[in-house]
Amino acid sequence: MTNDKFQRKYQIFLTGQPSVGKTTIIKSIIDVCHGQNQRSKVKSTLSDSAASVSGSTSSAGTGMVSKTDDSNNPSTRSTLRPIRLSGFYTEENRGPSGDRIGFDIISYIMQHTKSCNDDDVATIAAEEEKGNCHCPLSIESRDSLSRSASKIKKGDPSVGKYLVKIDNVDRLAVSSLSQMADRLKKSISQKSSSERTEEGISTTSNNTNNILEVCVLDEVGKMEMLCPSFIPAVHDILDTISRYNNVINDGCNNSKNEKTSYSEKCILFGTIPTPRYGRVIPEVESIRSRDDVLVLHVTKQNREELRDRLISLLHSVIDEGDFGGMSDWNLTLQEYVYDRPLGSGSMSKPNVEKIFSTNDSTATHFQYGKHETNHGVLTPCGPLVDDNLSPKVLILGRTASPKPRDESLSYSERSMWNVLGRIFNIPFSPVKNVDNITPHESENYRALVKTTLDHGICIWDVLSNVHLKQSNQKLRRGKRKASTSNDTTYQPPQKNDVQSLIQRHQSITTICFIGAKAYSEFLKRFEKRDMQNLELCVLPSSSPTNSRITLVEKVAHWKSAFSKAGVAA
Repeated sequence: MTNDKFQRKYQIFLTGQPSVGKTTIIKSIIDVCHGQNQRSKVKSTLSDSAASVSGSTSSAGTGMVSKTDDSNNPSTRSTLRPIRLSGFYTEENRGPSGDRIGFDIISYIMQHTKSCNDDDVATIAAEEEKGNCHCPLSIESRDSLSRSASKIKKGDPSVGKYLVKIDNVDRLAVSSLSQMADRLKKSISQKSSSERTEEGISTTSNNTNNILEVCVLDEVGKMEMLCPSFIPAVHDILDTISRYNNVINDGCNNSKNEKTSYSEKCILFGTIPTPRYGRVIPEVESIRSRDDVLVLHVTKQNREELRDRLISLLHSVIDEGDFGGMSDWNLTLQEYVYDRPLGSGSMSKPNVEKIFSTNDSTATHFQYGKHETNHGVLTPCGPLVDDNLSPKVLILGRTASPKPRDESLSYSERSMWNVLGRIFNIPFSPVKNVDNITPHESENYRALVKTTLDHGICIWDVLSNVHLKQSNQKLRRGKRKASTSNDTTYQPPQKNDVQSLIQRHQSITTICFIGAKAYSEFLKRFEKRDMQNLELCVLPSSSPTNSRITLVEKVAHWKSAFSKAGVAA
């Protein structure tokens, strides 16, 4: 029985330690594509000659083959299939002494005039629309990605000692990805809107010439991410390829010629880095979390065998048009699957379960323990409020709690329950790991939450940024510097929409802040005039690290504040 987890992954990413051979595998795949295009060019030339002898005509000077030639014969179309490369890869640039001086970026961008060697670009584009043109294919462009600098000014885009050329990332990498995405979106629109023939193939498909689309993406790294347009372009091409392949799959399901439909699909080969010093990169985790992506682990021991398997996979697609067999290939690649838990900086913490959606191939939700994540960023809890009641007090913490899959356990890790539990005589200790909560603890927590809400208290946070302590990182709230060009894990502070909550519950008369930091953060992001009719009160922090006063004294302070707001406790 086939595991749905490994079915039809058209986007394959490699990961592994630096210098393990990820880019070498990508370059081997590129070499296969170049070799196929050379063979296609030779066969196309021979086919043109044969067509001329037999009386067939070809468009003069454009390299466009008449539709009466033999390239449309199913027995020969696979061997004639050219490959259109898109995307980019990076490689070291070494100086005369052999020392590395930086990195170069090599991209593949389709340019009609150079690839077709004809000045009539409009004619070429029109013929390609009709599916009559074997060209244009992409051309290779190279420029610097980064160069070592003896001195880097504050604010300059840099990683380590390397100054990153952001403009080149945008001009080469982003442009290539965007160009491919735009081309596929146009094809999606055509395939979705056009009527299909009896064979189930779109009559206006711009890929009837049997061009195989291959995208390389090497790599989704820190240097590339310094370009603001890079990550959006990556997500766009991943989403677009998935949509395109889904449209083709729908056509295939309605088609009598399944192999022909599959031959039009796209495939992507990319690379992503592994965590260094236990630090995960949210943008990388968002890619790993996708259901339409297969991530393989490259090591020194398996790199040659893995390269050979991937090349064999590509050859099977080229020679047989057998994209349907990719599900089998994904299963054979299962031994190479990268199994580091999502969100964890270590391979030895299997507390994360990836969630595979059967309905949405582009879904990017995964669990951190039992916490939801979207595009690699922990999802914050919403306000803890009962819309059927009229709350009087809004308690605001500083940073958000991660939203658990079981929403009834929202905020269960917060230290405020040490205080509230004693106020309402329902003893409860904060849950350190929702995976391990006992039925008794769960029952007590739900009872405490209900009692708190029934007494007219609702709970939220000033910021929507999720705070999560990690054992391998000593993170302190409020101690992170402002966003820097080197810190790709930094998330700028974002405020919760507290005003809307208050407008929706106009019964709220008092905002109580858990600690001075929450109050200070609130003043930075909200205008006092918006809270003119509200009492603002700072409660002593409930955190155990606040040892200036005892827990008994904290309970007394909180009860006094609630009493002044008209909440009986």
